Amino acid sequence: MNRLPQIVMVFIVLICALPAFAQEDERRVITGYYSPCKGGTDAEIFSWHSLTQDGRGTVDLTRQAYHFFCNNREIYAIHGGEVWGATQRFGGLILVEDHENDTCIIYLGMESVEVSRGDVIETGQYLGQYLYRPHITALDADCEDARWYNSAARAFETPIEFVEIGYVIDPALHDHHAIPFVSENPTLERATDDEA
Repeated sequence: MNRLPQIVMVFIVLICALPAFAQEDERRVITGYYSPCKGGTDAEIFSWHSLTQDGRGTVDLTRQAYHFFCNNREIYAIHGGEVWGATQRFGGLILVEDHENDTCIIYLGMESVEVSRGDVIETGQYLGQYLYRPHITALDADCEDARWYNSAARAFETPIEFVEIGYVIDPALHDHHAIPFVSENPTLERATDDEA
């Protein structure tokens, strides 16, 4: 009994079904963004989503947000744009419209915020200090649509290939496996109180 036709038919069915099993991430990757850490300093990048610090919860690999350890807890703009909003509410939050890339850059976890709505900022500009593990992401949407980065806005997160890393990191890379790097952020000089 020749089983070749049955085997060929099973093979064809499997090939046709592959796209359903292997959904490729079709979100665009943002390039040209620097880390938020002061240029020339040692830093680390990692990412974890929907997990508490003790590792409980469910990992959501659709999330595309990044966390950093930076020297002196200082945060600098990863790209230029216009500040859509800044508040100490919601865990210290800055939203920046990046018109060049049509994204909304989110800085979450800020202990101090040194910019205000309407400020036009440059890459490398000082934004403030973070309290604990700053959370950085870019939304493939306007900041108005982010609604102060509510849970629905997370669906707009898009992958970032940071200049210093050169590829999009795994969305489940916990801080225990953080990637060390030296920041290449073109950090601008900060105005002193005497100059302000």
